[in-house]
Amino acid sequence: MAAVSFLERFNLDTILARLYGRAWSWEKAVWAREKWQEISGGKPFLIKGIQRVDDAEKAADLGFEGIVVSNHAGRQVDGAIGSLDALEQISDKVGDRIVVTFDSGVRGAADIVKALALGAKFVFVGRLWIWGLSIMGEHGVRHVLKGLLADLDILMNVAGLNKVEDINKSLIQSQPISYKSRL
Repeated sequence: MAAVSFLERFNLDTILARLYGRAWSWEKAVWAREKWQEISGGKPFLIKGIQRVDDAEKAADLGFEGIVVSNHAGRQVDGAIGSLDALEQISDKVGDRIVVTFDSGVRGAADIVKALALGAKFVFVGRLWIWGLSIMGEHGVRHVLKGLLADLDILMNVAGLNKVEDINKSLIQSQPISYKSRL
């Protein structure tokens, strides 16, 4: 069977209406996952923007491969709970069932270590490489990422860690969340 492009296979209007209709829903997420699995040959599908334990549990129950704990850099709802505040409870609850990743305001090695210590299996670093790209193109991206890795190496060395897998909750003291959000 010849490869068929995404736009040839599905009507773009249908896709946009389903994905960007008036409200997000689990039904739309399941539909998007199914379509992604069809066109990607079964590659993993993660949901970004999970901030609550019950949503993380729902994603796991529906068979999603993983989640991205994120508040979309505060652009979506600026009064929502901080993603780092949500991460520990979410990873404690579903981290053994699905891959929990983190993306929210990561600007350095310490942010990466905090997220990994709180249970993330992977930490997205968007802002840094974009800054490098905007200033120096590909060379800027390489420079920024080399600097980030060097900072991570120094931080791990100071903490007495030999490998990333050694990062755990004992390295940090998490604070209780003093407010509740239903967003």
